[in-house]
Amino acid sequence: MEEQKVLVEFQDACKTFNNGKIVVLDHFNFSFFQGETHVICGRSGAGKSTLIRCINRLEHIDSGRILFEGNEVTKHNIKRVRQRIAMVFQSFNLFPNMTALENVTFGPIHSLHKSKKEAEETGKQFLEKVGLGDRMSAKPNMLSGGQQQRVAIARALNMFPDMILFDEPTSALDPEMVGEVIDIMEELANEKRSMIVVTHEMGFAREAAHRISFLEGGRFIETNTPDEFFNHPKDESVAKFIKQIQTF
Repeated sequence: MEEQKVLVEFQDACKTFNNGKIVVLDHFNFSFFQGETHVICGRSGAGKSTLIRCINRLEHIDSGRILFEGNEVTKHNIKRVRQRIAMVFQSFNLFPNMTALENVTFGPIHSLHKSKKEAEETGKQFLEKVGLGDRMSAKPNMLSGGQQQRVAIARALNMFPDMILFDEPTSALDPEMVGEVIDIMEELANEKRSMIVVTHEMGFAREAAHRISFLEGGRFIETNTPDEFFNHPKDESVAKFIKQIQTF
């Protein structure tokens, strides 16, 4: 990688569940770069979601360090880190009693201390960007799953983050709604936004990712460009995974 700034760095990070019987991170060392879309894939239960949740301390590592923009992520600075790292969840996590615009402006007003006017101005722009300019006054129960996830993406963007984490953002959607969310994510990737994406959508990975990593046994057993990853996998387990998904 040429002179790319490291945004997130794992240093000898370990994370287990069930008294060490389930290993998610096994002395994990890796760097995620500014301006890249990095897709993390792997089999169910490998710990993909846990890995990215460790970045903003929604899950705590057992040992080792995680650095964000060169500073260790700790309980003392996590509030600031979360202001700079937005997250799009599998289940949307919208406030049900708020409109789309209110959901999008809540973070900037209460966390970044922006004025309501400023937060609404940019919030409206991002809702327009995700194709919901006509649904700003709608509450979540009036929106489809795909529309709710697009509100969640607009909410993340309105924090003007240095990085966005996507935790299987389409897995809770009906198949016909997946495309509308993927289209927005591909647009963000083309804009060179810094994103780490846990997903089973291999079409998105092939088209939009700069790098793809396969998590197994607490480590990335292969990291490569989409072309190399899909067409010339080096690890036998990755090759088997690709063969399996290509049969569907």
